[in-house]
Amino acid sequence: MNRLLIPALLILIGVALTGCNLLLAPASASSGSIANASSGSLPGASSGDSNLLAYRQAHRRATASARQANPNNRPRTIQAHRNYPFNNAIPFYRRGVGTTVTSGFGWRDLWGKADFHCGVDVQARAGTAVLAVTGGHVTFTRSAGRNGGVVIYDRGRQYTYWHVEPARNLREGQRVRKGQRIGTLANWGGNTHLHYALYLTGNDDSPNARKTTNCVDPMGLARQGLF
Repeated sequence: MNRLLIPALLILIGVALTGCNLLLAPASASSGSIANASSGSLPGASSGDSNLLAYRQAHRRATASARQANPNNRPRTIQAHRNYPFNNAIPFYRRGVGTTVTSGFGWRDLWGKADFHCGVDVQARAGTAVLAVTGGHVTFTRSAGRNGGVVIYDRGRQYTYWHVEPARNLREGQRVRKGQRIGTLANWGGNTHLHYALYLTGNDDSPNARKTTNCVDPMGLARQGLF
């Protein structure tokens, strides 16, 4: 009887161990994919900040085929930009304002030199109201005509609005709500436009944390419904 029980017990133990391995395998794979997604974050972004995960993943998807997208890992391939109508995919203007995208994200030729453009330029008339795309607190504001602008920090991201005359009542440290008027476009003649950029700076809300290595393509994120 014992001779029959021993082989049977060995078979049962083997089946049990195999079942445990099958149960553990999906969990390990899932944990690994999340860890890889976090560790693959852009420099300057907090790898432990879970609310940035969707932005990092979307950025990688949006720039996977764009050779000029990353200033560190991609060649300086300057692609000609063709102006196209802006459809308010990023709501920094009120709807119905006729605007044009005049410069996109990535390497470009600026006055005969290769320049990495960290944002998107959207043309409109001088005095056009500029709205906060998201709520957050103001980390920087400068009134200096076309060299003025506003920076807003929200949950690991810094939003830059440049060539903007800040609203008179806007102050650093102040909290703003989504859709709030934060300023107006400064007059730059025929080149009047908003330079809008998004940086993944993690827990650092200092304006100095904004770098070409942690800026992302805002239009690429807009196409994926993240605004």
